[in-house]
Amino acid sequence: MARKVGEGAALSAGIRRVAAADRGGEMKSAYLIRTAVAVAALGTVSAGVAAAVPPAYQDGFQSPSGNITCVLADKGAVCEIANHTYATPAEPADCHQSYGDRITLFQGDPARFACHGDTIRETGLPVLRYGHSLRSGDVECFSERSGIRCVNDRFGHSFRISSESYELA
Repeated sequence: MARKVGEGAALSAGIRRVAAADRGGEMKSAYLIRTAVAVAALGTVSAGVAAAVPPAYQDGFQSPSGNITCVLADKGAVCEIANHTYATPAEPADCHQSYGDRITLFQGDPARFACHGDTIRETGLPVLRYGHSLRSGDVECFSERSGIRCVNDRFGHSFRISSESYELA
């Protein structure tokens, strides 16, 4: 049985400084909300939304293998894989950074690969054990032996990512 915990954006996790490459290739500092590169991509979050993701998971979680890292916010999820053997999808012409290792699922949009110049992977994140899940708002992520699967119940969009394959819906 899947364990369901949390709802809302974990905004109290604080801010961290990360290096992110801009389109010109120069390094610049960017401030990102710790609980999600996702929150920045989602836009503004209502000030009335309380942080309900359990404290241990506010910075994200990793798969039991440690190969996949995910961050959950009230309006979406982001997962990034360190090593994979699947064929990387064609990189958009305007992407001059990393592509093919991060999938995003936001608001009512279908899941998609994201161009990025940073990483959400961190050491020491808690492991979401096989058969367990985390929920925030309409999005729930499941840890399965076949990879991590995230679903937006409200809009019906989802993705699954593993070292061997991915699915976007």
